[in-house]
Amino acid sequence: MKFTFSGKELRAVVKTSLKDNCQLPYGQGPSEQRGVWLVNDAGVYLMPANSKGIPKHIAYAQGFKDEGLYGDDFAEFIPLSIGQLDRIINGNRPLYVEVSENSLKVTA
Repeated sequence: MKFTFSGKELRAVVKTSLKDNCQLPYGQGPSEQRGVWLVNDAGVYLMPANSKGIPKHIAYAQGFKDEGLYGDDFAEFIPLSIGQLDRIINGNRPLYVEVSENSLKVTA
């Protein structure tokens, strides 16, 4: 399944993730990389990987604002390269996340 994230919400999530140390989900500790969390619960969305409590910014996948995927809820850390960060923040480019049973592919 392929998800598309775009717009000012995506830029806000990514910019927020640049401010402090990013964390891996479920208390797994800090990440040495910058990135975001891909979350599936009441919708499919990205949130800053350094949020404490309820995040100020989230970016919903197009078509998945109110409904998540079937199955378990999850959060997955998605590292972003310097090039991807630049294209999202300065180039207003979308972020695509393709999820399969065995892989996760991210392009921006």
